[in-house]
Amino acid sequence: MLKNKWRIFLFCLITLGVIFCNINCRKTVVVNGNPVSLATIKELAERYKPTVVFDENTLFYPIRFDGLKKIALEVDKEVIAELDITDDLKNASNQLNHPTELFDSAPKNSLIYYYSLSTNPDKWATEKAVNSFPDSLFLYVNVTFDKYLKITYTIPFEGNQWRNYHRGDGAMFALYFEEKAGVFQPIKARAYMHLQHSEVNYQKNVATTSQEENTPIFFVTSGSHSTYHRPGKYEDVDGILILKTAETAKNDYAYCRNRINLVFPDATHNNLEKWAFTGEVYWGGSPNDRIHGSDDFLGKIPLIRTLPLGNKSAKMSVDPSVVFDEKSYDNGVKNLGKVVVDCP
Repeated sequence: MLKNKWRIFLFCLITLGVIFCNINCRKTVVVNGNPVSLATIKELAERYKPTVVFDENTLFYPIRFDGLKKIALEVDKEVIAELDITDDLKNASNQLNHPTELFDSAPKNSLIYYYSLSTNPDKWATEKAVNSFPDSLFLYVNVTFDKYLKITYTIPFEGNQWRNYHRGDGAMFALYFEEKAGVFQPIKARAYMHLQHSEVNYQKNVATTSQEENTPIFFVTSGSHSTYHRPGKYEDVDGILILKTAETAKNDYAYCRNRINLVFPDATHNNLEKWAFTGEVYWGGSPNDRIHGSDDFLGKIPLIRTLPLGNKSAKMSVDPSVVFDEKSYDNGVKNLGKVVVDCP
C-alpha cells in the first residue's frame, strides 16, 4: 500500500512538473531593440569564443540544423508530407521565403520540423545522422540587449536519451558584457540546465588549454546536455528536491577555439538552416512527440503516456535561454578551481 501511495504521489508531482514546463516553454519573449552593431557583436562573439568540452561517451553528437535527414509537414498531429534533406533541397530553399513553400498547398495550421530519429528509441542508434564527434563544432549565436549585452551560444542535438526520451535537444551557455566608455567587457557567464542556470563571474569561468590559451569554458553532459562551468558531479539538477537527480560533467572531449565556428542568422548555409535558427521550424522532431523508453515505468502510466515530453523547447527564438534565466542553480558553483583542458 505504501509503495502504491508513493507511486501516485510521484505521478502527480511529475504531471504538475510537465504542465509547468510546457507553460513556461511557451512564454512570449519580449526583447528590446539591440543598439549594438552587428560588426561589434560578431567581433565580441569571436574574441570570447568559448572552449566546449563533452563527455566522450555521449550518445548524441552536436549537429548543424541542416545536417538532419528529413523535413516533415504535420497537420493536426499527423504527418501529411515529408522530404529528404538533400543538397538540392538546401539549394532550392534559398529561392523560397517560407518553409511551407517546400510543400504543395500547405494548410495554414501546418507545423514543420526537421528530424533524423523515429519515435522508437530502440532504433535511434541506427538512425542517427551523426555517429561520432564532427571535426568542427558549430555554435549558433543569438544576441539580446537589456542592461547588458548578452551573447547566447546554442548547440543542437538530434535527440536526448537521459531520464526522458525525446527528439531534438540543445546545450546553451551565455556571456554577459557591460559597456564602459564605449568598450564592452565580459562580466559574467551563465551555464544552463533543466530550466535553471548557474552564474559566475567571467574570470571564474575562464580555463587554460594545453595550447596555453585562457578562454571561457563550458562542459556539456551526456544525454541531458546540461552545461556547467567545471567538471564534477552535480546534485538536484531537476529543481525538484524529492527526485534528487544528479548528473556528471566530465573533462573529456574538447573543442578548443581553433575547432569552433560561429553561425549567425545572416550567415547560415541556406534557408533550411536559417528557418531553424529563426524559429520558423522545430528541430529534432515534432513538438507533439510522446516518446518513452520501452522499459520506462512512467511511460506505462496512461495519463503520463499521453503528455508531450519532447520538443516544445526544440525551437529557437530571439533568446532561446530566456526561460532558463528565471531560476538560479547554485550547487557546486561557489568555489571553482583551476582546470586545464587538453586540445587534441
